[in-house]
Amino acid sequence: MKKLLPALLILFSLQGFTQGVHYQFHRDALAPVFYQFNSDSIYQLVKVANVSNYNAIGVVNLNTESWSYITSPTLTYNLIANNPIAMKNKNEGIVFQSTQVQATSNNWQTVSTHTIPGLTLSGSSPFGYYGYSINGATFTTQFSANGINWTSVHSGTTLPRFAKTKTKIFTIHNNQFKVSTNGGATYSVVNPTLNISGVICAPNNDTLYIASPQIIRSFDGGITWSAVTTPSMNLWDFKCKNGKEIMFLDVSSTTKTIHYSNNCGTS
Repeated sequence: MKKLLPALLILFSLQGFTQGVHYQFHRDALAPVFYQFNSDSIYQLVKVANVSNYNAIGVVNLNTESWSYITSPTLTYNLIANNPIAMKNKNEGIVFQSTQVQATSNNWQTVSTHTIPGLTLSGSSPFGYYGYSINGATFTTQFSANGINWTSVHSGTTLPRFAKTKTKIFTIHNNQFKVSTNGGATYSVVNPTLNISGVICAPNNDTLYIASPQIIRSFDGGITWSAVTTPSMNLWDFKCKNGKEIMFLDVSSTTKTIHYSNNCGTS
């Protein structure tokens, strides 16, 4: 694997979504993460007019390379970092914070505010939203069609991991690799003989990676897996851009190193 500067890992987080289009955002250290809706738009909670609370949504149109503010709804989110935006489609979306959801059905022209059970939002699909709740040492995967009413899917003793493609959501539950074709409402086991754990990266429905800390890969949707030989087992962060390009951060020494491969980890 090739060694690259650690800054490239940041590029994978945002620029890896869309080739040929590059944006630079400035935000405070507690700002929530970017959210990309399909290949069309990036959403980001922002502060307009030098206020302390987030009071607008910044939108980048990746097709026209233009950006704008949505300021019509009354947003009530403070400096807590975990305030993700998730879009079910171009009109329906939620701004999420622990036990409060602000939902829209008309692309943020109006919003409604709802109190929900405490949980962590992990993502969305055209079917709805998915995440998990914690009760002591029990983690319960949750699903909601509207972001307001949530139902339990399954429970386990390990933190749920998710990876989404255009048509599927993959997760690891009780050391079993599972897949959902309905946005996380239900899951089925891909290979019942496989005992597995780690962070999932799914560039497409067939090519999958899991890091924990050994990187393993599958080219048949998770049915069979093989190990990837890496220069180090000290993985701090792992990213995959497509079916071939992967990189991870090595924290084994004072000087941090990025390892990169453009052939599925073969070299």
